[in-house]
Amino acid sequence: PVRVGAQGILLPKLAETVVRLHPQGPHLDLVLEPVYVARRWSEAAGVTMPEVATTQEEAQRLRERVVLIMFRSTVGASTMMQQGAVMTDFSIGRGEACNLRFSDVLSISRSHCMLSLDDVDSDDQGAEPKLVVYDEGSLSGTTLIDADGVDRDVGVGRTNAIPIAQGDCLRLGGDVTMCLTAVSRRLRLDDPDGLAEFFDSVGEVGTAQTLRQEPRLSEAIVSFAMSSVPMRF
Repeated sequence: PVRVGAQGILLPKLAETVVRLHPQGPHLDLVLEPVYVARRWSEAAGVTMPEVATTQEEAQRLRERVVLIMFRSTVGASTMMQQGAVMTDFSIGRGEACNLRFSDVLSISRSHCMLSLDDVDSDDQGAEPKLVVYDEGSLSGTTLIDADGVDRDVGVGRTNAIPIAQGDCLRLGGDVTMCLTAVSRRLRLDDPDGLAEFFDSVGEVGTAQTLRQEPRLSEAIVSFAMSSVPMRF
C-alpha cells in the first residue's frame, strides 16, 4: 500500500487500483478500473490520459466550481428531461463510465462526446459559465445545432472544442438529439440558495425546498437529485 500525499500519486496505466478511505476507521475501498478510450484517441486530438490522482486541494477547488445543466433528449419517438452537473468534464456515450448514458443506442459510441467547463481556473463566482463540447472520436460523429438552426460539425479532441450554450442542441449520429434547455451560473456545492435557484427555475420545487431546509446537506441533496433523474433509455 502507498499513502497518498498532498501532491497525489502516479496511477498505473490500464491497471486496477484500489483506494482505501479512512484507514484508521471502518474500511471503505474504491476500485478504480480502466475505462474505454475512444478508438480514434490520439495525441493529434490534443488530449492525454491522466496519470496523477486529484489532490485534496484540487478536490476542494472543484467543489467550488459547478455548473448544473438540463437536457431534453430525444431518441426516436421517446423524449425525456435529464439533469447533470459539470465540475470539469461531463461525458456522454454508451459506456458505463459516462455521466450520461444511452446504453441501448448502438449508433452511439461508448465514449461519444464531452462537455467541459472551459473557465475552471477562474475565480469569478456566479459568472456565466463557458461550456465547450468536443467529440471523443465517435464513429458516427457529433453535430452542434445553434439557436439559429445553423449546423456545425464538432471536432475531435479538447483542442478542437467549440462553445455550447443554453438553447443549442447536439445531434449524436443519426438517432439522438440533445437540446441544452437550462444552464446555471457557476455555483458552489456549499451554496444552497444558489443551487435552489437553479432547481426552482427548472421546476424541481421539491429539491429547491429541501436545499433551503437542510443547507448543511446541499452536496448530498444535489447528488441525490442528479441520480434520481433517469439517466438511460
